[in-house]
Amino acid sequence: TLAVALGSKTMVELLLRLRRQVLWSYGPISFVKVPLAELDHRRSRSDPKGLLDVAVEARCTHLMSISIVKHLLDRKWEGNARRGICRIFQKNAVVTIVWLLFLTFSSVHSAHYYRQDCPSGRRALVFVLDAAVATVTTFKVWIELLELATYGVREYFTSTFAMGLENTSALISCACVSIGYAARYSVLLDLARESVSLTALESLGLGTGLLAGWLRSLFYLIGHREFGPSIIMLWEMRLDILRLTSVSLVFLLAFSPALYHFSSSTDGDNSFFAVLHSLFQVSLGDSPGDLWSSYAFPGPYILMVLFQLIVPVALVNTLIAMMSNTYQRVEDSKEEHWLLQRASIMQSIIREMGVESFEDNLDNVYWVEDIDGERFLTYHHEDTSWGRESQGASSDHGDVLAE
Repeated sequence: TLAVALGSKTMVELLLRLRRQVLWSYGPISFVKVPLAELDHRRSRSDPKGLLDVAVEARCTHLMSISIVKHLLDRKWEGNARRGICRIFQKNAVVTIVWLLFLTFSSVHSAHYYRQDCPSGRRALVFVLDAAVATVTTFKVWIELLELATYGVREYFTSTFAMGLENTSALISCACVSIGYAARYSVLLDLARESVSLTALESLGLGTGLLAGWLRSLFYLIGHREFGPSIIMLWEMRLDILRLTSVSLVFLLAFSPALYHFSSSTDGDNSFFAVLHSLFQVSLGDSPGDLWSSYAFPGPYILMVLFQLIVPVALVNTLIAMMSNTYQRVEDSKEEHWLLQRASIMQSIIREMGVESFEDNLDNVYWVEDIDGERFLTYHHEDTSWGRESQGASSDHGDVLAE
């Protein structure tokens, strides 16, 4: 773990190779085992943190390219006959999607609560959906608050991208949905009079809850190999978009007052916000319209041409170039970035289940134990340099995961 904390990939690889034990070999193929002590998650709070725990906390992406670490993550995810953490993850995804569908349907049909001529069958259906959504929401709020109290605000919100997305979106969606339902049922149960403020609070709570809830579904796409790297790629491009958005906002606020004063000197009907909105449309590639058609001198037209050259042309092309550079930089290591996110997901699931409950389930077994109870990871290793004239150090790039 010291080597991981120092971020030395070479030292970690060397230590793992020294701990690797060859059980048998035939030609270039050998069957090896690696002790999981100080490599996997810790089994109790008294145990020292393992390599995966420290790597996730320190966000050591480059360590995810080590073959033994890859094998461990794959075996840990699949468990026994693909019934391990991946099955738990899929069940949680199904529950979340069903919860979101129920919430979407009930919130869209919430107007039937306030109509006297609403069919009783439809009203009962919406009430049943509300009860199901409220039950799941209450349970999720309890879990999130318990996790927040156990691990602290800093670790809860500032973990990896995957867990930060899941924790933040889950907390916001559940809290907002709870507020929306409280406002709705305070009127339905005659606890408060119907008012514009309560109706607005209900709409705001349910709308924000749905937005955060559907964004949370991205978390369940990150865990899959087909979608995870693409989402990580978009996340890595966020700084490029933020930089160009900030620069564009500066130009927008710089040109708007000048054009507003030019406009007010000739046409008093143009407000500052109308000018600001028109410039915003121009920045998106739209035409300025009739807002600048009444100028008697060329100054405003020169400013408009400069704005069109700077924001829609120069800055947008700069954004494309920056995102292209980020794509090339992340492309070479996107799998390592994704494996780090998957490792954090597995760490969170084990933490929520409890280590003892997780290890007691035979579906989650990805290790073998000796008579002393020590756990090992076993896999096949192929020596790609076997049989060559110049024998080098054994390479791990040809490892084949044991079935």
